This record gives sequence, C-alpha cells and structure tokens, in this order.
Amino acid sequence: YARVPVHDVEEVAAQFQQPPRVELPLTGNSWMDALILRHGSAQGLNWRRMASDVLEHYAFQMACASVILANALAMGIETDHPHEIWWEALNGVFLLCFVLELCLRVFVATPRKFLSWDNKDCLWNWFDLSVVTVGILDVATFWMVSVLNGLTWTTLFRIVRLLRIMRV
Repeated sequence: YARVPVHDVEEVAAQFQQPPRVELPLTGNSWMDALILRHGSAQGLNWRRMASDVLEHYAFQMACASVILANALAMGIETDHPHEIWWEALNGVFLLCFVLELCLRVFVATPRKFLSWDNKDCLWNWFDLSVVTVGILDVATFWMVSVLNGLTWTTLFRIVRLLRIMRV
C-alpha cells in the first residue's frame, strides 16, 4: 500500500461526507409536519411519496367517499328542485374535488403507469378519467351553451358520475 499524503486524505474524506441537512419548513400542523419530517431529505421533500401517503390515508379516502355521496345526494335533491341557481356552483365544487383527486393519483402513479394495462386498478382509472373528462366537457358545454342561451344536458353526465360510488 502506498502512503497517501495528509492533504489527499482530507479531500477523499470530504467526498464521502453526507451532504448538509436542509432545514425543512414546518407548518405547525402535526399531521403535515409528520409527513414533512418523514419524507424530508438533504435534497428536499419527496413529493411523490408524500402524495402517496396522503392518497392512502384513511381520512383522505373517507373524504373522497363523502364527496361522492354528497354529490349523489345533491343530484337527488336537484331533481326535485332543479331551478335553484346554486346547483351549478355546487356541481363545480364537486367536479373540482374529483379533478384534484384524479390529478393527485396520476401524479403518484405517473401517467404511463396510471393508464397501463398492467396496473391492477387500470379499469377504474380509465373509468375515473372518463367520468372526470365528461364532467369537464359538461362544464365547458354549459358555459358555451349559456353564452348562446340554449339548454344543457348535464343530468346524464351527473348520473354517470354517480357510478364512481361503486368504486368505494
């Protein structure tokens, strides 16, 4: 073995040292802080793993199921009182919830894996994607038709959206 000069040893040792720990911003919310501390690293936060934990959390799943049930209830009430002006706003809120949940799921799985036939939830993913897409088209159609003073055909799309409850 050759003797290594002292200054070379220090340079080699410096290469194997851990990078400095980045100070992670805590929010004061214990659940969110636990996620940040769990997924924090010297490079920052692992957002995909953190989003996966949110998706798999019981409270998030129950919140999604509650939104689906609330949407079904609203659709049932809307059939008896169709002329309330706030139905479209409420349906927009439901659609926003569905879009955000779908975006989170696509982000966690990556688009290719999300729609891959190898994915065990592939059919549900395609179903959810089609229901949310139809909902977005419904809103776009509503706004286009309302500008033209026509009628909307939203009821059919809302009934299709109810089929999401079968997933829960």
